[in-house]
Amino acid sequence: MTLADAADKGEDFGARYLGGGWMQRVRKETEDTILVPEHFGTITEAIEAAKPGATIRVGPGIYRENLVIRKAAKIMGAQA
Repeated sequence: MTLADAADKGEDFGARYLGGGWMQRVRKETEDTILVPEHFGTITEAIEAAKPGATIRVGPGIYRENLVIRKAAKIMGAQA
């Protein structure tokens, strides 16, 4: 099984050496990734539900919210 195959199954191998000695991070999105609006309708709801260290991916659109972030979380836009 290749690292890419393992990543497709959701396994996180972190940084590994791949051909030629280059480092590459191979990781499949997991339950630590929250999608807005697919999982939650607002960014605020996603932040409240997120575990520390989670990634929140926000889809295209206009979100009229005042965000308060009190935990370690990564928030990424649709094109990120």
